[in-house]
Amino acid sequence: MERFVGPTQQPSGRAPRTLSAPPADAPAARALAMNTVLSLSNPLFKAYTVCTTMLALKMTAIAWHTVAAMLYYGRGNRAPEDVNKGWTNPKPKGKIQLGAFEPTDRLRRMMAHDIENNVGFFAVGLLYVFLDCGAAWPLWTYTGSKMAHHLVYLSGMSHESRATCWTFTSAAFMYMAGKVLAAALL
Repeated sequence: MERFVGPTQQPSGRAPRTLSAPPADAPAARALAMNTVLSLSNPLFKAYTVCTTMLALKMTAIAWHTVAAMLYYGRGNRAPEDVNKGWTNPKPKGKIQLGAFEPTDRLRRMMAHDIENNVGFFAVGLLYVFLDCGAAWPLWTYTGSKMAHHLVYLSGMSHESRATCWTFTSAAFMYMAGKVLAAALL
C-alpha cells in the first residue's frame, strides 16, 4: 500500500525540519495538512475510521447483550432498584437477581477488557494516523484480534486461546505506540 503524503510532508512521512522562520502562511499550510491527513482520501485515516467504528459498535453490542441476558434470565442485575417490579421485571426474584451470575458477569468482563484496551487504541491510533507513522496493518491487526478475542471469550474457549488473541492485540498496540513515541521524540 502506498503511503499517504500530505502537502507539507516529505515522502519519508516526516515533516521537513528547518532552522529558518516559518513562512507567513504557516497556519494556513498546517490547517490544509490537517484537513488532508484527517480525510477519508487518506487510506490510513480511512482504516482508522473503520477500525474504531467497528470496535465501538462491538462494545455497544456487548452492552446490549448484557441487557438482553439480564432480561432473559432475570438475574445478573447490579443495583438494588433493578429488582423492583416493573415492565422489564414483571416477576421480581428478590436478592437472587443481584447475585453473581456467570453469563452477565462474562459479558461485563468482556466490556471491561475492551475499555482497558480500546481507549488507549483510540487515542494512540489517532496519533499514529495524524503523525503518519506507517502503514495500516497494525490498525487492522488490532481490530481483527479484538474481534477474535470477543468470539473466543464469549464462547468460553481456553485461556490460551484468549491469551493468543490478546498477544496480537497488544503487539499491534505497542508497535503503534512505539512508532508514535519515535515520531514525537526523534
